[in-house]
Amino acid sequence: MKQDERSLTSLPGKGWRPLFIFLTLLFIISCQKKSETSFLKEGSIVPNIILRSADGTSNWSLENEKAPVVIINFWATWCSSCKEQMPSMKRFFQERKGKGVKLITILFRDDPFRAMEFMQERGYDFPVTVDPDLKIAQLFGVTGVPETYIINRERILLNRIIGPFDWDSPDFKQYIDGLLK
Repeated sequence: MKQDERSLTSLPGKGWRPLFIFLTLLFIISCQKKSETSFLKEGSIVPNIILRSADGTSNWSLENEKAPVVIINFWATWCSSCKEQMPSMKRFFQERKGKGVKLITILFRDDPFRAMEFMQERGYDFPVTVDPDLKIAQLFGVTGVPETYIINRERILLNRIIGPFDWDSPDFKQYIDGLLK
């Protein structure tokens, strides 16, 4: 046999087979179609969600909510964008309070005591809830904060807003008011 006609079995070195097997498996795995992460998409029915208030004194349940529009906002005190949108969020909440819109905020990877202190210092009075095991965040597919989700009375996820936005926006207010009619 000539020098360049050697078979794989005659290659020098003892560690090539495990390496060959590893690379083959890696190639096969990378070629497989990866399954999509399962989270709620717009148009999905939102299952019942039960959340505990950040101060631990009460629970809120989507199933028991009577408001025709529920807005869920994930946020954190360490998130500068979250804090920047809070004043317009407060104005929106004050204008719509008792008019068929329920705003629920969910703390994302943050300390509930720090959040309650933050809310009190700034005079924010909208509900703050916790998601300690991140099950609700996973359900919605939260990747960061702020993220906002709009749900109608039939518990259908209508819209997801990724990132900060202006709650004072006439378009947003018109959209929400349209849902109330």
